[in-house]
Amino acid sequence: MNNNIEDIINKIEKSWPKDLIIKYLYNNISFLVQRDLQYFCASEEEKYRQYQNGFINRLPYIVCSTLCDYYIDLFNSLDIKAWKIKANSAKIPLFALIVEGDFGLYFIDPLSDLFNIQYGLKAQNFGVIPHYNTLRQNYPDLISLPKEYLLDLDTTINNNEKVSYTNSLIDDLSKEFKNRNSARSFFNIGTNDRLTLTQYKLEYFSDHLINIGLVKGPFERTRMYSYLFDHLLGHNEARGVKINLGDIHNQNARIYIKLFTDPYHFLLYREEKDHEEYRLKLVK
Repeated sequence: MNNNIEDIINKIEKSWPKDLIIKYLYNNISFLVQRDLQYFCASEEEKYRQYQNGFINRLPYIVCSTLCDYYIDLFNSLDIKAWKIKANSAKIPLFALIVEGDFGLYFIDPLSDLFNIQYGLKAQNFGVIPHYNTLRQNYPDLISLPKEYLLDLDTTINNNEKVSYTNSLIDDLSKEFKNRNSARSFFNIGTNDRLTLTQYKLEYFSDHLINIGLVKGPFERTRMYSYLFDHLLGHNEARGVKINLGDIHNQNARIYIKLFTDPYHFLLYREEKDHEEYRLKLVK
């Protein structure tokens, strides 16, 4: 990981404004880390024990607290002030950051945006006014960065080439996939049977959508499938599909998808990786 970090930092130019450095690191560090399954797949009691004892830095495997610590070290090394804060009042709080940019203090939440960035979506938790009431009350001077400004930052990071977010692709597909008749036309099949259409969609996901970006951790990949199901399956379809993490061993896990044919029976898909490409395989 250190070599990748060094490569990332070495590309930062002294002339860059603070906001550009913050967004550049926010984007690029996301591709080097993944959620720590020893925490996120643990029982609630075990999670609380880890929280009380203090989270251990196990990079590249992270929880919100250790990821924030890592960003703080990077920002401070570049003379950018940053503070780790409790974003909510939960028993195990979400830790996020407040950074001092070019125009004031603003909120960023790198863990909540981890999947978004890895999948090429727009960041949803960078330079926004947080929705947590307590946080807004404790930090009333936080600013919001305009969407056009954030797009300019991403464009600069992308070597001044137009940024194409995955949101646009999914939004276009949603218009075709959400409606059964439109989906039937899209796949050029003679039926709008729910089960048949869902199978076609899962095959399409496997062929075209699950290798976008660099979604590398099992937990983030379950979020990817949830995102695809939310945006590309109809309401009744989505209710008939379940995602599970199985075969958990250290930081490895398999993703299983159950497509229910009735309340008691299902088709079972398993995500497999072959030559750096992920595929969904029907196994049962």
